[in-house]
Amino acid sequence: MQKIKCDVLIIGGGCAGLSLAYEYAQMKSSKLSVCILEKRESYYNDRTWCFWLGKQQNFSHRDIVSSSWRAWRFSSNNQSYVHHSENFSYCHIASLAFYKKITKVIGEDDRQTLLLEQDVTKIEKSGKYFSVEGPDLSVKATNIIDTRAYGADEILEYTKIFQAFSGVEIETNADFFDTDLVGLMDDIHSSGVKCQFRYLLPFTKRHALIEITSFSNIYIPPAELAASLQLYLDNLKVSYKIIRKEQGVLPMGINHPPRSHDGIIMGGMKNDNLKPSSGYGFLRTQSWAKLVAMKLCSGDLDTGFEKVNHYIPKFFDDTFLRVLDDNINLTEEIFMGIGRNMNSDSFARFMSDQAQALDFIRLVAAVPKQPFIKAAFS
Repeated sequence: MQKIKCDVLIIGGGCAGLSLAYEYAQMKSSKLSVCILEKRESYYNDRTWCFWLGKQQNFSHRDIVSSSWRAWRFSSNNQSYVHHSENFSYCHIASLAFYKKITKVIGEDDRQTLLLEQDVTKIEKSGKYFSVEGPDLSVKATNIIDTRAYGADEILEYTKIFQAFSGVEIETNADFFDTDLVGLMDDIHSSGVKCQFRYLLPFTKRHALIEITSFSNIYIPPAELAASLQLYLDNLKVSYKIIRKEQGVLPMGINHPPRSHDGIIMGGMKNDNLKPSSGYGFLRTQSWAKLVAMKLCSGDLDTGFEKVNHYIPKFFDDTFLRVLDDNINLTEEIFMGIGRNMNSDSFARFMSDQAQALDFIRLVAAVPKQPFIKAAFS
């Protein structure tokens, strides 16, 4: 059995855990030893991260943004609204580029160790230290930061609204895609217990990611969306080949279980790094990682630190989720109202937690009033 002693143990080497390791690597003066435990055997291109980024916005990973767009579209029932922005870009990072960058940085930092194929089975606190065990590993650590996602059963129990998606990355044999425009929410339609739409990222004229996404207050397996995706692909007027597939379920709003007060710091999904109203989480994760790294290095990471708070956005996010929960049939009207009535920069600021007072006013003005007023005061 491998035995390790470290100052900081990061459990989970996904987006949150690696982001924290990267931010810590930039702080050369600290002498804290860090160990990252990751369950997977290897990293591969398993997901897509997208977000809105301002021109002058401080961002650590511009070097691996592979595609960006200044325009995005909402469409439904032959109506289409396109947002153009000179101040914000909708950016894409492929997960493998992120994994490669961060693991290289960790490998060059003699204070940090990344261990793959490590499953944590037991955590105990004794005095000032934590004892962590796995099948072939024993770790003694002063601080623990747990960035693991909730398990499937926990997501089913704690999620308010489920965002399910099923997608493929394809290459066509002829020019087909408009590389200037993201299909952010295409063919939006509400039916029964869900709202469904199509999402399209055109990387080149012959290369794109296409997903079918649903919002629902009941769990809908991604496999159920695959038929809609295949129907769309079958109607493409071009030959194509599938490069890779991705699917999953994101919790939009989480009713967290009671958290213990043993001093473990939560990260990732357990720290509300996913924006409740959208499921976007990459930028929130970077902000969280910077803050935690700074607190580690200053010795200020106490047990009271758990969450990066987004007070005003949280009110609007929670209100939006209550509206969806009570009025899933209005989802098409809500999003098309946002596409029609809210300007591009206000929308981008809201989606990236940079909204100003006027942006919230514009959001309220863009959506159906009665259900939102009812939800805000319920």
